[in-house]
Amino acid sequence: MGKQILYIMMFISAFWIVCEIPEPPPSAENVSLGLGFERSNGEIIKGTSLEDTTDNLIKICMYLNFTELLDSVNLRIISKTDTQKYAIDSFTQQFDTVYHSLSFSKTGNYQVNLTAYVEGKPIAVNGTITIVDRPQTAQNHAPVLTVPSSQIIGAGQTLIFTVSATDPDTNQLVTITAPKKPNTAIFKADTFKWTPTIEDTGTDTVIFIASDNYLPAKTDTEFVVINISSVRVNQSPKWSTKKIQKTIIPGELFSYELGDKCYDPDNDTLIYSIASGLPAKDTIINNIYSYTPSEADTGEYTVYITTQDPSGLEDTLTLELTVIINSVIDTIAPVFTWVSPAKDSTEISSSTIQVTVTCNDESGIDSVKCFLGTTMFNVVKSGDSTYSATVTGLLPTEWNTITFVATDASPAKNLCTLLVHLKYDNTAPSFKLSIAAGTGGKITVPVNSPVDVNYGVAKTITAAPDSGYQFVNWTITPDTAGTIASDTSASTTVTIVNANASVKANFAPITYELTMANDGNGTTTPAEGKSTVKQGAATTISAIPNPGYEFSHWTITPASAGTITSSNSASASVKLNSSNATVKAIFKIKTYSISITADNGSITLSPEQNQYDSGTVVSLKAVPVTGYEFTGWSGALTGNTNPTTIKMDGPKSITANFTIKKYSLSVAGLNGTVTKEPNLTLYDSGSTVILTAVAATGYQFSSWSGGL
Repeated sequence: MGKQILYIMMFISAFWIVCEIPEPPPSAENVSLGLGFERSNGEIIKGTSLEDTTDNLIKICMYLNFTELLDSVNLRIISKTDTQKYAIDSFTQQFDTVYHSLSFSKTGNYQVNLTAYVEGKPIAVNGTITIVDRPQTAQNHAPVLTVPSSQIIGAGQTLIFTVSATDPDTNQLVTITAPKKPNTAIFKADTFKWTPTIEDTGTDTVIFIASDNYLPAKTDTEFVVINISSVRVNQSPKWSTKKIQKTIIPGELFSYELGDKCYDPDNDTLIYSIASGLPAKDTIINNIYSYTPSEADTGEYTVYITTQDPSGLEDTLTLELTVIINSVIDTIAPVFTWVSPAKDSTEISSSTIQVTVTCNDESGIDSVKCFLGTTMFNVVKSGDSTYSATVTGLLPTEWNTITFVATDASPAKNLCTLLVHLKYDNTAPSFKLSIAAGTGGKITVPVNSPVDVNYGVAKTITAAPDSGYQFVNWTITPDTAGTIASDTSASTTVTIVNANASVKANFAPITYELTMANDGNGTTTPAEGKSTVKQGAATTISAIPNPGYEFSHWTITPASAGTITSSNSASASVKLNSSNATVKAIFKIKTYSISITADNGSITLSPEQNQYDSGTVVSLKAVPVTGYEFTGWSGALTGNTNPTTIKMDGPKSITANFTIKKYSLSVAGLNGTVTKEPNLTLYDSGSTVILTAVAATGYQFSSWSGGL
């Protein structure tokens, strides 16, 4: 408030009287505080946040007015490990600026709190100092990739393992990819997961590549050989985490459930035991680790707990216990870690970006919030400690400050602030993008190649397979030039960020599973079983009947899966056009007839049929007419056994042979003679013989006896 002057004009004796009214004294309501910073390069920051590098001298600028009304002023600098407190009392003016110089040897976020007391009441202002490592000046080093040794898994079982990578260079983001893996395997968040089928029996090699985000990028390549057995393979149990740290208090029972911290891929019943380590009074009962420390146990202990399946395979958990006598109030703020973008002060080519960080605190995280200016954006948590926010509305050609604020779950509700500085450059460079198709397909979008694409802007690419082919994936060369949103989708987008690039669409023939089968009365070529055939390709098939059988026809299931050139021919070809299929050979038993001849007799058959199945045994009996007798078989039978049998292994022609019976005729005459006409030794059955009786002299014929 300026001076108030009352001018009184008086026309007495022609002079002026000027009266000056005094200004009211300042009160507590007039006191205010301000906070600013001076970078190590001398730049003045008129705001409540500063970012600088380790081992550089910076200044905290404290703006104070009406210093004569201040009871006291305190400056606190709070890190995750301690709090430094300074009393500020060297005021020289009513409106004063006080500087406090300091440097930091460690990276991290530091909270700045300036509190003044006026008439016993506090007035406070807060700020944040973010300290990062000095920029690298040495040559970039390749990351170091760590993968497990060779793996053994059975068909139908699920194999899960993780890979990791570190980088000798500070502030480098390492990305791990799996450019070669089984088609059905999944690699996500550095975790490999695959359930092989019986067709995968054998070995397969998975290649992993770790790349840093330096330009040009450095890489490290490793591989894991997977042996797939056709039978189940017992797998080792796994702890979900390898190390657990806990702080406990004497006199209070500490218990820890082990069962939900360990899993066994084979669902075996696991046994938990203490392998080694102190303390000696801990136990494991019903899968629960228990320990009640005494005051004498104050200190730190490492306990090794093993889990073992029935076959003896095991895994070890490290449990680190700290026994303290008195609980300590949590004064440690949460800790942020960059994920994406991998570092601060990044230039991007879009006004929208997804920012991802991790945030951890011993007491847990109560909340994480994200701001651009006064606009708050939704923060999504994934996993145990990863937080992401999609920030929109970045201003072009200037640095935008995104602020993450985390509050821990302790009663103290400690705060941590992370500042993300992004510059939206809407004049990003452009690159040449070439798109080509491999054998078996074509590119439909874009129509021409190469095309110009802008830095960081997604470009739609679409591939179409030829008849008989299917799309497999996209590949990009060089692989560090950009990213493909979904490399297994025929229509996707590619984003180029640092170099001209070539993208190729890869195709493979469409194949189906052909299963050959038969009804058990013959064999086929290909043999009974499964094989892989190309869509629309002709596969020659043939059927060979067992003895006594003949080919009938082919069947295909489902009928819509394909076609057979001649389903009634033992030699044919099949084409699968739309799905897997089973082709089956159907056979039928051979049948035969019997042709019989029997002059002067007949033949009876048992059973009596027009046709007989191959292998049937038929009984035959020759029956002569009166006056004839059976003499033997001819044709398909020999000998004179009657009745007899024959096995039907082909058509049969059989003759039963008969001859007329013959008889002798003996004649005699008592007191006379008998003559025969004709006079033969033997006579056919039914022949007529004339007998004449001639009496001797003195006698006369009397009668016949014997056969007459």
